[in-house]
Amino acid sequence: DPGPDPFRSDAEHSATTGADVLYRIASDVTLNATINPDFGQVEVDPAIINLGVYETFFPEKRPFFIEGSEIFQFTGNTSGGDLFYSRRIGRSPELSPPTPEADVPTVTTIPAAVKVSGKSAGGWSVGMLDAVTARENAKYVDTLGALSSVAVEPLTNYLVGRARHEAGAGRSWFGGIVTAVNRDLTTPNLQAGLRSAAYAAGVDWRHEWAGRSWAFQGSLVGDAVFGSRVAIIATQQQSNHYLQRPDATHLGVDTTATSLTGYSVGLNLSKQAGEHWLGDVAGALTSPAFEVNDLGFQTRTDRRDRQADLLYVENRPGHFFREYDISLTWRDESNYAGDRIQETFVLNGGFTHLSFWRVTAYALHRLRSWDDRSTRGGPLMIRPAETEFEISGRSDTRKSVQLNGSANRTHDEYGGGAWTFATGVSVSSPRWNLSLGPALSTGRIAAQYVGTVDDSTATVTYGRRYLFAPLDFTQASAELRLNLALTPRLTLQGYGQPLIFSSDYGSVGSLAAPRTFDFAPYSGTAPSLDGTLRSLRGTMVLTWEWRPGSRLYVAWQHWRQGVVAAPRFDFSRDVAGLF
Repeated sequence: DPGPDPFRSDAEHSATTGADVLYRIASDVTLNATINPDFGQVEVDPAIINLGVYETFFPEKRPFFIEGSEIFQFTGNTSGGDLFYSRRIGRSPELSPPTPEADVPTVTTIPAAVKVSGKSAGGWSVGMLDAVTARENAKYVDTLGALSSVAVEPLTNYLVGRARHEAGAGRSWFGGIVTAVNRDLTTPNLQAGLRSAAYAAGVDWRHEWAGRSWAFQGSLVGDAVFGSRVAIIATQQQSNHYLQRPDATHLGVDTTATSLTGYSVGLNLSKQAGEHWLGDVAGALTSPAFEVNDLGFQTRTDRRDRQADLLYVENRPGHFFREYDISLTWRDESNYAGDRIQETFVLNGGFTHLSFWRVTAYALHRLRSWDDRSTRGGPLMIRPAETEFEISGRSDTRKSVQLNGSANRTHDEYGGGAWTFATGVSVSSPRWNLSLGPALSTGRIAAQYVGTVDDSTATVTYGRRYLFAPLDFTQASAELRLNLALTPRLTLQGYGQPLIFSSDYGSVGSLAAPRTFDFAPYSGTAPSLDGTLRSLRGTMVLTWEWRPGSRLYVAWQHWRQGVVAAPRFDFSRDVAGLF
């Protein structure tokens, strides 16, 4: 018994009310508003083990943001990220309390949001979304044992506007988008931890010709973010920028700045129709200080990308295949200093049998290149050459029983690599559908980042030691889904995901020198990261449509997670530990 919860009482309860409004302003323009929405009926996100530098992307599941979302899609430079990522609205609070014993809200409250969208007969499509999220406070126990409270998310307004005009029966279009985020930073910790405002604007276009066989599209985006000096310094040092890299002469942290600006541009020429041969060539630039994560989703900046694809397609059924395709892709990425950070070749192919079974496979080879992210703001190191193979298949999707499966193998030049197996079965009838998808992955990471420590004697690595260790891991998971129509108006949806991840780290070493993959023995104190994580997540939603367009939801969500010191994977022990 951990004892009484300092943040809860047995008598605690709460209640909220809200409303949704749908109003047709004109025959082709609709207003959709929500007040204090409750998205408890939305399926919980799966647990993800992320050992990399960048945050995990989760798709949108909330009905208000899904409906009509195609209006806001911006055909921009994919390397520059998405300008509008609706999961930013109502996200988990971005700041943390000063002590670990705390009660932090899991989401940010949305008091109100409104969306206006429509399409005209003249070829225009327009959309505007404005949302307000409330200030959120976290309770925590301070160093004296007293219960305190601190702001972890400010009152914030989010705005996105999108317009696009089509011409020539959709063969050409031109569009624009603007996004804005404004935060009310009323406390010192909010001012130090968050940007006060963020704005972005972009244009995109597409033109098709020769019977829509050829297409040229592109985009241009500019952005500006504002905040205190502390907040802008932190922005420059985030994983999508790492402007503090000591060996990057083209970069640097401006400690006096209270704003940042950047740009992103992308161009693509494609042959998209024809009897057999298709392909495209593309290029993109994303400046080092480009920042759209306040309302968008972006992984890295400081990049120059080039890509070419060649595809052969056969759509005429033969004696064995209904159709088949094979493609070759080349992709090259470098930073603004000219360091090649990735060069990849991919051979991909697939076929559909006369029985409607589908099989796909690919082989990928990534050449040795430079890694400007793994040291988390430190110097370059070698990215090992890597080879990857995968084969996957699925059965006839028209059948009531469907099967799928895949096997993946990766291997790099320094002994890292993994095997991943996934399979799935789906059984359906007119009233219900049940699917189960287990997966297993096991392998070794040759050098997993552990941490960074200051050391004035480490002059070769600029006064710091960048710690890495080999990591042996095993991950087992499964996803279970149920959709059941109890009556024409009463339905039940269920989702569950157990996950087990074991990690066994080897001896810790420090990067011996920049631009190497060599590690010197490290005798200092390093964090102990060995262990096994167990996670269980689930959702159950009962929906009653008591009249057309009116629904009552009864939702249940469960989430538990824990870590034990045992680093070795033991299926029986770890499954028993989930419950």
